[in-house]
Amino acid sequence: YTTLFRSLERATRIRDAKESAPATRAEAHFALARALAGAGSDLERARALAMRAREEYLASPPTPATAHELAEIDRWLEGPGAMQFR
Repeated sequence: YTTLFRSLERATRIRDAKESAPATRAEAHFALARALAGAGSDLERARALAMRAREEYLASPPTPATAHELAEIDRWLEGPGAMQFR
């Protein structure tokens, strides 16, 4: 997981610094959130990243793709592992 986390952290930093499109930043934030939660690592940060991604998708132009991603984040936040975030 260490290599995965480093790659996702780097991708997130790059997108935060260079991307103006919220949906592009959201993609990186949600990927990192899922990786952190999947590893059982820093669950509070994973939830915060998922919520940030959700807000970024909401700030994006509404498209079928953003609607799909919002639904995916909502399912993830409310899914079987949701109790670990509370």
